Amino acid sequence: MVKQIIGKDNYDILKNIKMRKVKVNDKYYDCKLGLKSSGGFYKNGFTAEVIEGKNKEHNYIVFKMYTSVNHAIDIEEKWLIRDDGKVCKRFGWNNVNLLHFCNINECLDNMNCLLREYK
Repeated sequence: MVKQIIGKDNYDILKNIKMRKVKVNDKYYDCKLGLKSSGGFYKNGFTAEVIEGKNKEHNYIVFKMYTSVNHAIDIEEKWLIRDDGKVCKRFGWNNVNLLHFCNINECLDNMNCLLREYK
């Protein structure tokens, strides 16, 4: 498994933003699984929920990236990110463990691209 880190600054941005709606053809949709949407050009949305670790040593963000597929909102990726920026879990379509396939640079590039407008 590859160690992936998105950075403390990205963790802090996610902690403060909490949500961005999915944009399809200049119309915005809530990040709700199965919500009907139009087809066409899209920009991913996301939700970020802070949870407390079991031993209270770390806090985590449950991060879900949403997209529009077949005219409905769906979850493209799910991440568990520790408060120091370490990606602990990252799953894609069909619960494929992306930590086994993606390298650290791709992980950081994906997150930076998604959060670019907030920096």
